[in-house]
Amino acid sequence: MPAVRGATLLGFAIFCGCGGGTGSALLPTGSARIEVVQQQPSSLPLKFPLLSANSGPSGIAVGSDSSYWVTEGSVGKIARVLNTGAVTEFPYRLAHSPSWAASGGGLPYAAWAVDTRDSILAGITAAGVPAEHALPANASPATVFIDSTGIPWLTEPAANAVVNTTNFTISSKYTTFSLPAGSAPASLVQGPDKNIWVTEPGTGAIAKIGHSGSPITQYPLPTGRKPTTIVSYGGYLWFGESKSSGGAYLARMTTAGVLTEYAVPGGAVPQFIAPGPLSAIWYCTNTSQLAYAVIGTKVTFSPAVATLAATVPIVEGKDGNIWFPDSANNSVDVYVVYPITVTPTSIAFTALAQTQTFTVSETHFTGAFTATSSNSAVASVSPGSGRAFSVTANSPGTATITVSDNPAYPKVGNGTVISVTVTTTSISLN
Repeated sequence: MPAVRGATLLGFAIFCGCGGGTGSALLPTGSARIEVVQQQPSSLPLKFPLLSANSGPSGIAVGSDSSYWVTEGSVGKIARVLNTGAVTEFPYRLAHSPSWAASGGGLPYAAWAVDTRDSILAGITAAGVPAEHALPANASPATVFIDSTGIPWLTEPAANAVVNTTNFTISSKYTTFSLPAGSAPASLVQGPDKNIWVTEPGTGAIAKIGHSGSPITQYPLPTGRKPTTIVSYGGYLWFGESKSSGGAYLARMTTAGVLTEYAVPGGAVPQFIAPGPLSAIWYCTNTSQLAYAVIGTKVTFSPAVATLAATVPIVEGKDGNIWFPDSANNSVDVYVVYPITVTPTSIAFTALAQTQTFTVSETHFTGAFTATSSNSAVASVSPGSGRAFSVTANSPGTATITVSDNPAYPKVGNGTVISVTVTTTSISLN
């Protein structure tokens, strides 16, 4: 039976310090309720603890069921994490060290995973039922991608090959596509042309495999380049590149193989990349920095927005935020892209019937905010003009005002909390 932890996510709650400093949160293991703290920049990721100690989370995918599926390589399990923070773990039978996850691409599987050590490919349903198949001996699959027709494609770096499999639920048939010696294929994706595109860090090239299996076309990169993760976005292939002489690029390639390189500020290598919010390519660098590049008429790089515990794969969640595994903290983490800010962050009254206002702002959000009081007998809140709200002191005590951009979380909602104190004794400072 799967193990389950329930958690209640109250939007995203901010407990701000004065001056817009960084908030923090302690998430006790075993807690039935997770108090999630959304920080002001510079931002710290939020953490959802996993159930098994030292589980070794390493791969993550947004499943076709909209859940987050995370491989736990140290305990032979896969975890399903909901936007609410609820975590459920499912054990494998054959895969003792699952390492990489991919979205399911359609029924019956919500997600897929590979086990490099045990040469296993596994699909898992939304209910957590795994279907595991042993690959040919010593296949050692590194990554898996599910194409638009539901066919899994795998990289086998040691064999310099890419493999796909059909009839997975009946009697799997494996087809091998050999790549040049030493190519060590590492990452693959289906391009806008429906072909399969593969990075070859061993030989510094990108390969295109016809969806039917042939032909295979090689696109050598400039001397000294090694490609990292590859994704499809905006009609192009995007991938990171390291330089043998130092420095790094975010690279774009057309389906005809035309390459354009954009130098990454600071020279950190985009090791794992993913399309994400802000019309941007997000990436985790080899120095464990999370950053992004806005893709428009030109490519504009943002400085690192967060420091992660390790260099890890990232995905854009259904909530518009960036999710990733965190083996150092045995958790699944979330970087909230659109924080709400309030001014002031706390309100104090010294007499009844006093009224104060606060204003709300959130980058890229143009809708209406809502505000509610935890104890309207102490302090009530009502909309003012524009993005201002009015708070009135009603009786001595404390309350919190919760401000939200959308009460229909977890789709896109985000929130913040303002502390309110009401006393009836004025204090004079001499």
